[in-house]
Amino acid sequence: MLTHALERHAPRPEMQLGRVTFDILGMIPAQISSITTQTLRPGRTIELIEASMSVGDRVVVRATAWRLSVQDTEEVAASEAPALPAPDECPPWGGMGRWGGGYIESVEFRAVPGSRPGAGAAWLQTLMDWSMARRAQR
Repeated sequence: MLTHALERHAPRPEMQLGRVTFDILGMIPAQISSITTQTLRPGRTIELIEASMSVGDRVVVRATAWRLSVQDTEEVAASEAPALPAPDECPPWGGMGRWGGGYIESVEFRAVPGSRPGAGAAWLQTLMDWSMARRAQR
């Protein structure tokens, strides 16, 4: 939801999200929440934007994103990292099972083969149908 809010915040077609970072500031209660967005550092070619989710008067999750200008990078494009296999080619990973909380239970983790603690890659997706969750809150 926060990424969606960041994408919708003061949209600029000449810009794209470059990196999104999430800070989970504590337990996230299953209660009505609100999301606010703001531009922290405006700019012509790079800017920093933020989305915060609050429950009551407490911020529970904060996401910041660097938005970068869209440019042709073909001449300098390179990556040392191999491409990730598709999610359905990665086995489910139950390593988050020791964490309590409804949010963790709503996320599917699929670890890329060869991953190990401290070094690895994974696909994450929510199993929650957010339209159903909103209807359940009413």
